[in-house]
Amino acid sequence: MHTFSYRDDFDLFESAEDPCGLSVKKTDEFTLKIPPIYMQTPIQTFLDEDASIYFEYFCFKVSKIVTVGPDQCNHLVKTYIPLATSFEPIRYALASWGSVFLDSDSNFYKKYMKIATKKVLGLYNSSRRVEKETFYLLLCFFLIVMSIEINAGDTFYWRRFFILSQDLIEEYGGVEKVALDFQFSNEIKWIISNIQYHDALSSDSTIHRNKFICDYKKIMLHSRFFGGSNYGMDPFQGCIQPIYSILGEINNEAIKLEDQKKYIETLKSQLVGIKEIMIFKKDYCDTSTKVSESLMLKLNKCRPLETHIAVLAGDVKDLRLHTDFFELQRLSCILYVLMRIKKIKPRAPISQGYLIRALEKMESVCDSRLATCMGFPMLICGMTCCEEEERIIMRKNMSTILRNCPNGTFKIIVSLVEETWKMDPEGETFPNWGDLAHQKGWHICIS
Repeated sequence: MHTFSYRDDFDLFESAEDPCGLSVKKTDEFTLKIPPIYMQTPIQTFLDEDASIYFEYFCFKVSKIVTVGPDQCNHLVKTYIPLATSFEPIRYALASWGSVFLDSDSNFYKKYMKIATKKVLGLYNSSRRVEKETFYLLLCFFLIVMSIEINAGDTFYWRRFFILSQDLIEEYGGVEKVALDFQFSNEIKWIISNIQYHDALSSDSTIHRNKFICDYKKIMLHSRFFGGSNYGMDPFQGCIQPIYSILGEINNEAIKLEDQKKYIETLKSQLVGIKEIMIFKKDYCDTSTKVSESLMLKLNKCRPLETHIAVLAGDVKDLRLHTDFFELQRLSCILYVLMRIKKIKPRAPISQGYLIRALEKMESVCDSRLATCMGFPMLICGMTCCEEEERIIMRKNMSTILRNCPNGTFKIIVSLVEETWKMDPEGETFPNWGDLAHQKGWHICIS
């Protein structure tokens, strides 16, 4: 049993604008999408009329929009929907998630978010000791709220709930204990993968070291995690989970190198002797070269896990789409290493060569359901575009992605890309995108 406090974070919603006066858009398009037979499911008796509509929309529409794998391995649905039948806060949270997409131009989702969080507070006060079942319900609830805020384009609250989920796991005993206690169920595998995925794509992870990176790596190499399992394809990541494990390493190594560089600058300001400074500079250059070579080797060898793509064996077209998607993400990570670790300019021939290959893959992927996972390549490839013809292609791709996936955070990514083009029209530098976001007061996740 473990103690855990979260009341202060839930109180954030008490100061949020009350959207209760907003009307629900019960569009003809929506009623055509949801068969009438599903509108009277037993769970609906626990929700008001509007929440019922939003909940159904989440179940039959949003759960497909935000995931990329086949239905038989949609662990988002298999994890959250059963919990909604017995845990009222999750019912309202999923209704809130549905409203983000059905009423995308309003803040109506906050109404049901506030209801959900109040019900959690009513059931579990901050002094209560967290048992295994309570831990699982709270963890799922925090991750749902986090995803809702990311989809809504939030730049603050999502991070609070992400930290709550990490703190909850730490209080419980760590990532490995969670996996073992829940017997490596597919649901717990997906929850751990979900946290690792959002951690790697957080703006904070480009500035602060990832404290759980070794835990993620250790547990995902465990024979019971992916080896010989029936897990299938990850609903959020598809087959790219191995790449985002490397991305976490890239961010951590970049931060270490930047700390080294800052130390050298401190020595200069303290008028330390040139000979001593040169020793530290040599060490920095040697480390940078060694790290970049190691990361590039890992990326060049990186391949999808068989357990992730085996489910597509009978669908040649979908298999090709997912392998193209994997290659796009891999090329984007290579670009990130070149410019973040090796400090190579975006306009350099090697950067442009990888960019052109990435743009070729992006054209087919961005006009598919995989558009929902295009945050990272959209940002990195976008920031690497320094010629007008590349930027024309990129604008077209970004427009296609936004049309296929109405994710509020993607609009923020587009604004960051366009800002880098204005700041550096010639492609001479590659700023840390996390720094750019934080300068605006944003804490974002580009998932």
